[in-house]
Amino acid sequence: MSGVFCFVALPAEAKPLIRRWGLQKISGGTPFPLYRGPRHSLAISGVGQINAAAALGYAMAAGIASSDAVFLNIGIAGSRDRPLGSLLAADKIVNAVSGKTFYPQFPFKSELTSCELISAAAPVTDYPDPHAMYDMEAAAFYETAVKFNTCELIHCLKIISDNRLAPPELITENLAMAAIEGQLPAIEQFLARLTALSRNAPDTDDPDYSRLLATYPLSASNTVKLKKLLQTLRLLQPDVKLDEERTSWRNGKDLIAWLERAIAQHPFRY
Repeated sequence: MSGVFCFVALPAEAKPLIRRWGLQKISGGTPFPLYRGPRHSLAISGVGQINAAAALGYAMAAGIASSDAVFLNIGIAGSRDRPLGSLLAADKIVNAVSGKTFYPQFPFKSELTSCELISAAAPVTDYPDPHAMYDMEAAAFYETAVKFNTCELIHCLKIISDNRLAPPELITENLAMAAIEGQLPAIEQFLARLTALSRNAPDTDDPDYSRLLATYPLSASNTVKLKKLLQTLRLLQPDVKLDEERTSWRNGKDLIAWLERAIAQHPFRY
């Protein structure tokens, strides 16, 4: 199952997406609202990093997202000077609580403006970094998502809902809905490029994956790592010929190291 798994914090952020994609709520007593359609699925976490991590883990366990889908966190965020309604992609995500930093990888040159996104434990109203965006969930979403998927298929898109001229106290449900709705064409354009790439990502039935595992025994953790590295390399270089490189690999450690070097040297990573 591929497609798009969309992750939002607030019902107001979800409503335009549910309407646009014709999503239906999954019935039953789920701890987090889950929605599914032919090509999209969606989870609503509630506010905060604990909720974000728990909701994503639950969605994976419930089977509404899979490791070959595009994972996208969509929501509103604050920024000191950026215009209201602006759509930006996160190229650096900082967890202000733990200090952990993550760097989403773009497998193509996006037309979207990108900047740092800082996830705080409480709403930020003074915007200490004038160039950054602020939210409360993205870092936990990203840190959890990379356990299930390759980083090229995990992204955070934010629409500016507040700044120093329009403080967060002025945000209403209608404003949040309008912010998402106004950027749906650009969001869908970004998603179209990512979903096209995701179709090239190998799964556990990929011949290269199976042959490499048979030739180079790996630990359980490196088996998972091999799959992610193959997915990443295939996304960045769909025509790569792994058979031509095999003579340089003496063991599984050499294989993993070669894949990491090949990905790090790719010219489209930034």
